[in-house]
Amino acid sequence: MPFVEIIREPKRKHTHSKQMTEPTAETIKSETKPTEPQVTPTSPPPLPPVENERLDDAAKLRVEGNELYGLKQYEAAITKYTAAIVLLGYEQPLPASEGAASATTPTPKRVLIKREEIALKTAEELTALFSNRAACNIALENKTLVVADCTAALEVTPTHVKSLRRRGQARDALGDYRQALEDFKKLPPEAITKDVATAIVRLEPLAKEQTEREMNEALGKLKELGNLVLGKFGLSTDNFKFTKDPNSGGY
Repeated sequence: MPFVEIIREPKRKHTHSKQMTEPTAETIKSETKPTEPQVTPTSPPPLPPVENERLDDAAKLRVEGNELYGLKQYEAAITKYTAAIVLLGYEQPLPASEGAASATTPTPKRVLIKREEIALKTAEELTALFSNRAACNIALENKTLVVADCTAALEVTPTHVKSLRRRGQARDALGDYRQALEDFKKLPPEAITKDVATAIVRLEPLAKEQTEREMNEALGKLKELGNLVLGKFGLSTDNFKFTKDPNSGGY
C-alpha cells in the first residue's frame, strides 16, 4: 500500500484583539463620529493659537479705529487700521518717519494674499479693516488709496458689496470708467441702488469711448514703432492699410 502523506491544516489561533471583533452599531457610531470640526477643501484652515491672540489684538485696534472715525479723526483711524493689518501679517510696516497715509503718502506695502490660506475669522477681520480704511480715505478724498484698499478687501472677500461699490465710485471719480462700470455690474441685484443704476447708464458710453481712445493710443504707439523699424528699409506704415473691424473694433 503506497504511503500517503496527510497534510493537516494548522489550527488557527483565536485572538481577542479589537480588530478581529465584529463591529457593532455602537462602535461604528463612535468610530465615525468626528473628533474635530470637519474642514471642506474650500474652507480656510483653522486658526493656530498665536493667530487667535493676534486676531483679538487686531479686533481691539479696529474698535479703536472705529471710535476715531466716529470723531472724524480719519488719519488717526487709518493708523489704527493699518497697525491691525500689519499685526495680522498682511502689510509691511511703514518707516516711523512716514506716519499715516495721506494724499501723498502711500499705504504700507501689502503682502501677497492667498485667499485659500486665510482662516475664516482672519478673512472677516481683514475685510473689515481694509474696508474701514477705505472709508477713511474716502473722507480724505484719497481716491487712489480707496481703490487700493477696496481691491485688498476684495482679494480676501471677492463678493464684498461695500468694497465693490466704493471702488466703482472711486474709479469713476478717477476717470477709469470701464473698470468702474465692471465693478458696478458685479454687484448683486439687491445692491444696485438708484444711484448705482444711474451711474451704470451714464458710464456705458464713457467706457466705450475710453476703450476706443486707448486702442487708438496703442495703435499710434505701434505705428511709431513700425515706422522706426520700416524706416531702415525706406518704408513706413503708410505703405500698409489698416482696416478697422466694425464688430470687434480691432484692426
